[in-house]
Amino acid sequence: MPPRSASRATPELAAALRRHVEMLAGSIGPRCNTQIQARARAAEYIRAELAAAGLAAELQRFGAKEKDFANVAVEPRDGPEAARLVIGAHYDTVCQTPGADDNASGVAVLIELARRTGPGEPGRFTRFIAYTNEERPYFRTDERGSRVAARASRARSEGLDGMISVEMVGYYSDAPGSQSAPSVLSLGRSRGDFLSFVANPSSADFMRAARARFQAAAALPTSEVVAASTLVSDIARSDHASYWEVAYPAFMITDTANFRNPHYHQPSDTPDTLDYERMAEVVIGLEAVLAGASP
Repeated sequence: MPPRSASRATPELAAALRRHVEMLAGSIGPRCNTQIQARARAAEYIRAELAAAGLAAELQRFGAKEKDFANVAVEPRDGPEAARLVIGAHYDTVCQTPGADDNASGVAVLIELARRTGPGEPGRFTRFIAYTNEERPYFRTDERGSRVAARASRARSEGLDGMISVEMVGYYSDAPGSQSAPSVLSLGRSRGDFLSFVANPSSADFMRAARARFQAAAALPTSEVVAASTLVSDIARSDHASYWEVAYPAFMITDTANFRNPHYHQPSDTPDTLDYERMAEVVIGLEAVLAGASP
């Protein structure tokens, strides 16, 4: 594990992240496939927050099972053809949970990262996307928001360097025994006090370069998992897998979901369970990733 950096996160950044999570998982609440109005409110909130930062966010609509759904996207300053990197996080939930960690935490990080990079460097070549339909019943279907976006990128022959999925990044524990792992893996840690970088073998170099930049900037320990999804199916549970399907490098950053967070997919996944100071470190680390990835 690389040495930890001194913290550059601010209380103001942590407070902004909390505000986004409290809106999405508190005021709006569950955002599942049957809660169309709540999902629409969430999409509009994300769009409005990005627009308030001077970013031209748009609702990219598509049909799913006779319903109208939308990803929320900010294209690079020089237009879609300039995209080199995709940063994505899903804003939907399963029905029984307000989804603070899964995945209001990822969306909050996405909003603040986009706000900090703005229309210039280091976000000039980055497409930011808040995806819909990551959860069931759209999981691994053609109506999954990230699959729609990934296939559109491949159809346009975009030369993406890769995609990063921000998937549950808000729950941490310093208690011994708070971290577990899939039976075929060992994370080498018993405390849930770190962020995990997860890739398949063909994405390992892309992930490791990003992890090095992240760790040089963020005061948050990291670990890595590189495995084939045929061996460890859990590593393909988020939106990065949609980009693997069309042969783009991609990886996930995560607090490891149910392998750490006891509130996963439960009514208790509420804003008060998250660590916003450590979430702020995720923003700082990803900002360094974007800066290092710019041409």
